[in-house]
Amino acid sequence: MIGMILKNITSGLGVARIRLPIRLFEPRSFTERVVDRFVFAPIFLNRAAETGDRLERLRLAITFLTAGLYVAGSHDKPFNPILGETYQGNLSDGS
Repeated sequence: MIGMILKNITSGLGVARIRLPIRLFEPRSFTERVVDRFVFAPIFLNRAAETGDRLERLRLAITFLTAGLYVAGSHDKPFNPILGETYQGNLSDGS
């Protein structure tokens, strides 16, 4: 694979025209990966909306953000979404 990349670069094709093998890609699209960051929304954001303490609300919102980063920590390249592609995610609270 590295030899193929070097051959394309030296022949003048540049980096943008290099074809990558399919095994480097994650089998899901970019829109599906974006939804992964919101998996913990029903757990933490519903609790934050119900509490009256401002500091507790802030703590729960920060917990939601860091939990989403934990789940979305894949290094594989996702497939680019096709024009008009949509993805409908169903969370545990029905949203």
